[in-house]
Amino acid sequence: MLTFLRSIKYFIKSSYQTFYSFLYLIIKSKYTPGITRLKKENLIKSCFVFGNGPSLGKDIEDKISYLSDQAVFVVNHFSQSNLYETLKPTYYVIADEAFWESENLTNEDIKLKIKNTLISIKDKTTWPLIFLTPVDALRKFTNYFSSNSNIRVIDYNKISAEGFNFFKNWSYKHNLAAPSAQTVLNAAIFNAISIGFKEINILGADHSWHKNFFLRNDNVLCIIDDHFYDKDNPPLVPLIGPNIGDKPPKVHEELYTVAKALEIHHQINNYAKSVKVNIFNRSSITFVDAYERKSF
Repeated sequence: MLTFLRSIKYFIKSSYQTFYSFLYLIIKSKYTPGITRLKKENLIKSCFVFGNGPSLGKDIEDKISYLSDQAVFVVNHFSQSNLYETLKPTYYVIADEAFWESENLTNEDIKLKIKNTLISIKDKTTWPLIFLTPVDALRKFTNYFSSNSNIRVIDYNKISAEGFNFFKNWSYKHNLAAPSAQTVLNAAIFNAISIGFKEINILGADHSWHKNFFLRNDNVLCIIDDHFYDKDNPPLVPLIGPNIGDKPPKVHEELYTVAKALEIHHQINNYAKSVKVNIFNRSSITFVDAYERKSF
C-alpha cells in the first residue's frame, strides 16, 4: 500500500512539473540553430572536457602534444592559463551570468577577473574557437568578439526542465532545455553531448570544494578556492556572492549546492546513456561518482 501511495505521489508531482516546465519552455526557451549546425558539422567521435580543478595541471603535464590534436572544451577562466595558447582548445563554455552582467557587479575583484578573462580570449585566440554562451548573452558576445574572426559565438538554452524523464530527455535532445548548470562543467559536458560527441573524457573535475571549507569563529564560511592555473597558493577568503555586501551562505546551504552539482552529473549521465554517449571521468582526483572512472 505504501509503495502504491508513493507511486501516486510521484505521478502527480511529475505530471505537475512536466506541465509547468512545458509552459515555461514555450515562454522562455529560444530557438538555437547554432548547436544543431555544430552537430551536423561535427565528424569527430570523442572529445575532452576540462574542469579547472587543481588536478588538471598534473594530469596533463606530459600529454600536451596529444591533447593539442584533440577536440577540447575549456571553461570559465581557462584563458588566464599559459596552457590556453598551447592547447588551442576547440570550445570555450561559460554559464555564469556574471560573465555577461559584469558591469552590474560591485565586487571589483570578480569584475576584474572576468574582464581579464574575456580580454585574454579576444586577444590570444589565433585559431578557430567556438564560444558557447547561454542564449541571453548571444548578442553581447557576438559584438564583443566581432573584431576577432577566429571566434564563433554559439548560443545554447540554459533553462532547466523538470518532470518525467521522457519529457526532460525530449527537451534536452531538441536543445530547448538543459540540466541545471550548477557548475559550468555540467554545462560543458551537456553541450558536448548536444554537439554530437559519442565519447566524452573529463579531466580536472575535482569537485572537492568541501575539503577547503573553513568556518571562522564568527560563523562566516570561508574557502580556499584553488584552480590548476593558480600561480600562488590561494588565500582563505569568505565565501560570498558577486556583490559587495552579499552575505556568506550558511554551511548547510553551501553543502547543498555541492550536493546538487554532484547530483546533476548523474542526471547528465542518465541522459547520455539514453542517446548512447559514453562519458569517462579520467580525473586523478575527483568526487564525481556519476561516470565510469578511467585513468589517463
